[in-house]
Amino acid sequence: MIFNKELKKTSSQLHKRGDVTGGTNMINSVFKIQNPILKEIFDWAEVIVMALLITFILKAYVVEFTQVSGPSMQPTLQDGNRLIINRFIYNLTEPKHGDIVVFDFSEEKSFIKRIIGLPGDVIDIRDGDVYINDIKQEEGYIQEKVQIYGDVNFPVTVTKDHYFVMGDNRNNSSDSRLKMVGDNGLVSKKVIRGPVVLRIWPFNEFGTIKYK
Repeated sequence: MIFNKELKKTSSQLHKRGDVTGGTNMINSVFKIQNPILKEIFDWAEVIVMALLITFILKAYVVEFTQVSGPSMQPTLQDGNRLIINRFIYNLTEPKHGDIVVFDFSEEKSFIKRIIGLPGDVIDIRDGDVYINDIKQEEGYIQEKVQIYGDVNFPVTVTKDHYFVMGDNRNNSSDSRLKMVGDNGLVSKKVIRGPVVLRIWPFNEFGTIKYK
């Protein structure tokens, strides 16, 4: 009984002096300092992880960065231009005449060209001019008329799920005029990575690409 009375007395004295509550307040103050810091760290970590995840998804399925190498698309695109291509759009719609696309030439190399012929089109070249289904094309984007016909036999009928492509620099381009490109000159839709949607370098030429 005496011990219990002393214990209650001691406890009461500690509370009066603030020794017990003071210790609790000190612990709380420590956590009040640490919690905001930890919360900010976790918040930043979450932002970084989400940014990396979004970047991965965009790069894998939606957009891709590429760089022009060589003069084959001059004057529309210059050597060294940096571009963004849309990797997803052809899941929703079909390629169109005039689309500038990037496609895989091999496992290590890709080409960038303009789509001239769609499946079912008959492509011919006469006196340096391109004809689609016997209609002469007015191509304001080309460097000059065709002088090099390649080794395919014109006229060419574009087969299902394939495309006839050419560089805008017609006489300095490896494209559908050559049997080594694609399937006897025709490019399968399976190897097309997507159309060019934006030029991001150089900055003074930043913007969308004129297709026609």
